[in-house]
Amino acid sequence: MGFNYLCLPVKLIRYYFLLLTFVALVNPCKAQSRLISGTIVDAVTKEPIPFVGISIKNSFTGTASNESGFYQLNVTIENDKDSLLFSFLGYARKAVIIKSLNTNDSVFLDRNDFQLSEIVVRPNPPTFYIKEALKGIKRNYPKKPFETQAYFREILKENSNYITCNEAVFKSYYPNYQDTVKNQHQLYLYRKINDVKKLAFMQEEREKRNKKYEKKKAKKNEGKPETSLIPEDERAQAYDNFGGPEQILRSANITKGDDFFLDSTKFKEFDYSFAPSTTYENRELIVIDFKSKGKVDNVKSTGKIFIDAQTDAFVKIEYSGVFYMPFIYKPVLALYGLSIGKPSFSLVKEFQEQEGLWYPKQIRFNVYAELEKSHWFEPDEHSTFNIEEIFFVNKLKTQGAVSVPESKRFTAKKKMEIQVKNDINLNWSQVNTLK
Repeated sequence: MGFNYLCLPVKLIRYYFLLLTFVALVNPCKAQSRLISGTIVDAVTKEPIPFVGISIKNSFTGTASNESGFYQLNVTIENDKDSLLFSFLGYARKAVIIKSLNTNDSVFLDRNDFQLSEIVVRPNPPTFYIKEALKGIKRNYPKKPFETQAYFREILKENSNYITCNEAVFKSYYPNYQDTVKNQHQLYLYRKINDVKKLAFMQEEREKRNKKYEKKKAKKNEGKPETSLIPEDERAQAYDNFGGPEQILRSANITKGDDFFLDSTKFKEFDYSFAPSTTYENRELIVIDFKSKGKVDNVKSTGKIFIDAQTDAFVKIEYSGVFYMPFIYKPVLALYGLSIGKPSFSLVKEFQEQEGLWYPKQIRFNVYAELEKSHWFEPDEHSTFNIEEIFFVNKLKTQGAVSVPESKRFTAKKKMEIQVKNDINLNWSQVNTLK
């Protein structure tokens, strides 16, 4: 079953909380390669640095470190004489000859000398620089087609137990990053953990509904083959497949104007202030903190905006907040004895510069919520849910991008595993995943 592609980010947030409610209710030969790996740490504190950008100097191929600073990267013999570049906000860019790297090597990054301990006094208020960055969108982001090969992961946990864990590799074709035309995706690889647990919340009620559904369906299809019945795994697709990359990609596209804290008509609903400046790839970044004064579109949020001082481009945006369920939904939830508590989210979107333009690099989205089901004569049920989605660009192609034939295009209306179109014979050993 598919889902509506909702305007982001507020509607994306609402989408996932409603998803939780719904769940409760219902090879050619390749060049020889080797694996290099290690942990990226702060040179002074020796603390690991998460989500560091890693790329091969003379290639658009790369990966990132995970939450613990660990990374893995497949390189070919042809890459040995090249350099591996490590880039992270606030740290000096580091280049290491690939041939010198092995497995489990530590890479130490130095904080950039430009990292300031005090806030720079600027001639204009924070909103001025946000407006300048919005004006610069047309010149800073691509209009011509480009394509990416990206690693995609989606996870649903209940009480820290994995309910769903899907990994995939997508080719994505962007006809015009500044237009409303839909992107095109082709699913190259897909896999999931097979030993995940069943959803425990309201399991008994769901099983009763399933049996009632099967009985009603069987009566309707009496005399027809049993295969006409909808299998349980398809009914469970609501939490087995969140819809693929399109909705999370839309959250990263600031050209669509969906971020309410970047909307000049809503500036008065937020407090903006300067944070200490930082750097990225030896470029000065203006850092702006923001916090909503109250609820804006049912969300209280706080975050940071990183703007390249030279080009006025948005380089990174990160924010988190709490979602307040609209009053209109509360009677429906109460009818089923359901309540949702502490619904919170976080979203990070980061861009990379190539040939003077900024392209999507990585998007990370997390949702946390507590669900409770009240019973009259039995103990109430409680569950905590975590949803995570990651989209990380491994390869970027800015010239000669090729659209995805309609027969190979991915759609959220079908299950992921039946849509694999691996016409380039890619295998997982060639993919840079986030461990």
